[in-house]
Amino acid sequence: MLCMRRLLIIGRGDVALRAVPHMRDRYHIYALTPNRGRMPLLRAHGIVPIAGDLDDAASLDGLAGIAHELLHCAPPPHHGLRDTRTARLIAALAKGKSLPQQLVYISTSGVYGDCEGALVAETRPLKLRYPTVPDGIAAVHLQRRAQEHGR
Repeated sequence: MLCMRRLLIIGRGDVALRAVPHMRDRYHIYALTPNRGRMPLLRAHGIVPIAGDLDDAASLDGLAGIAHELLHCAPPPHHGLRDTRTARLIAALAKGKSLPQQLVYISTSGVYGDCEGALVAETRPLKLRYPTVPDGIAAVHLQRRAQEHGR
């Protein structure tokens, strides 16, 4: 029997749930959720929920070594200028014997500024629409880190 690869979803919003049907045949899917009330919805989508919160490093200890791949859809914190949530996630994953081999980061289009309806590629320079909004600055920080590690 062939062992299915394991996918961990961080951020369980609309985008992540729309992606699940396209991946269900290839992956055993897990999702991190800080909200236990959301667990039945995740199970209904064929997802194994894992209780944990990106704002609480101790709650992420169970993630080490759990996944072959990672789909990251969670936003940065709404305060501060750095993405501390992803930093905590990476630290928790690094405690395992193996790291996910692939990370797909779903960002917000807000990191590119107002593109006036133009098609936007990931290589487009980042530009904050509202450069003083902390969560926007943190989103740009995370996008830059993802681009640097993806090379």
